[in-house]
Amino acid sequence: MRGATLNDLNIRWHYWLIRSAFGIAALIALLALKSEREDRFTLIACGLFFGTFSFLAVLWPLLRLREKHGVRFSSLRFAGEHLQGLWVPASSVKTWLLLLSGGVFGLAGLGLAIAPSTMEDKIKGGIAFLFYAGFAVLWCRGLLARKPGVLVSENGVLWHEVLLAPCFIRWEQISAARTYQHREKYSTTPTFGLLIQDLSGLNVSHRTKAKLVENFNRHGWHLYYHAESLLAPLETVEAVVGYYW
Repeated sequence: MRGATLNDLNIRWHYWLIRSAFGIAALIALLALKSEREDRFTLIACGLFFGTFSFLAVLWPLLRLREKHGVRFSSLRFAGEHLQGLWVPASSVKTWLLLLSGGVFGLAGLGLAIAPSTMEDKIKGGIAFLFYAGFAVLWCRGLLARKPGVLVSENGVLWHEVLLAPCFIRWEQISAARTYQHREKYSTTPTFGLLIQDLSGLNVSHRTKAKLVENFNRHGWHLYYHAESLLAPLETVEAVVGYYW
C-alpha cells in the first residue's frame, strides 16, 4: 500500500491560486465590517463562505495525502446474497469536510437566528440553519449506512456511494467498465465509469434508477468514481475488473 500523490488527486498550480483568491476575498469581507456597518449580514456571510471554502480546500489535499492506497479482499452482503471479492475503497475525506462545512454554515445560521438582530436577518438565519441541518442529516445517514467504494466479485460489481443506494450489477448486465476522461464545464478529470445494458434488471429502487439515468444523460456513464476519490490507481481498478470479467 502507498500514499497518494498530488498527481493522483489531479491538483495543479491553479488549484492553489483559486483557493488563495477565496481566502483573500474572505479577509477583505471581514475587514470591510469596520467601515460598512449597514451591510454586516452580507459581509459576514461572504466572509464565512469564502473563508470556509478556502480553509477546507487547503485542508482536503493534506488529509487526503495521509490516506493509504490499496485493494484488499473483503466480503459484503447485498439483498441477502453474500458477496466476496476485491474491495476498492473510496476516500471519505471530502465527504467529512463537506459535512463539516455544512455544520459551520448551519451553526452560523442558528447564531444569526437567535442573535439580537432584525427580523429579516432572523428569518434568513433560520432558513439557513434548517437547510444545512437537513444537509448534515443526509450526509451522516449515508456515511453511517455504508462505506464508499467498489466490491468486484466473480458474480458482479457492488457499487457503494454516500448519497446513492447500493447497486449490485452482474457481469452480464455490464456493457463497459473502464477509465475515461470526465469532462465538466471548466475541467477534465480521469474517472472510472460503469455502463449498464438494461436498468430494468437491477434490484434497486425507482429513485436510484432515475439517478442512474440522470448520470447517463449528463456524462454518458451510469456510475462513476473520479480518480481523486478512489484509494487505488485507476490502472489497478481496471486490472481488478479485467481479472473477474
